Amino acid sequence: MFLADYNGLDIMWGDVGNAFLNGVTREEIWCIAGTEFGPKIAGRVLIIVKGLYGLRTSGARWSEAFADSLRSIGWKMSKAENDVWMKDCGTHYEYLAVYCDDILVAGKDPKALLEEIQKIYILKGVGMPDYFLGTEFGRINGEFTDRGGTSTWSAKTYLKNVIERFEGLLGNLRTFTCPMDPD
Repeated sequence: MFLADYNGLDIMWGDVGNAFLNGVTREEIWCIAGTEFGPKIAGRVLIIVKGLYGLRTSGARWSEAFADSLRSIGWKMSKAENDVWMKDCGTHYEYLAVYCDDILVAGKDPKALLEEIQKIYILKGVGMPDYFLGTEFGRINGEFTDRGGTSTWSAKTYLKNVIERFEGLLGNLRTFTCPMDPD
């Protein structure tokens, strides 16, 4: 968020559909097909080659597959954080952050980058982020930057849900106008 605001970049996000199925497992996994596979397949031994949700290494295999795809289109992994990617576009850098199968892009034209990724993977929910990884995104207008505003990142919905859970367990919580006792 900070890099996007500081460099005048726009932000978009997308969610990779069936991400783990894009990774090839290194484990030897097999199962016996049940009747849900139909009469010709039922009872046969199936060898699993794609990552499945629930396998211990599926996340790592997906991450490797996605990293290979990003490298093939000119992105480089940050030395500070493996889930942050950068691309030198000559006049500016663009950024891509990955959390499991969620992608956040900061660039001059983030839609074009997401369309490039959509040539390889199925993306769902593509658009401007308003709620991402449990936090809310927004903009405050004002003279904070050259662009006339700044981005915000808030845990308001998360905190509201947590307070409701606590109140369900403990009863109503007291409210305060400031975080510390004024006296």
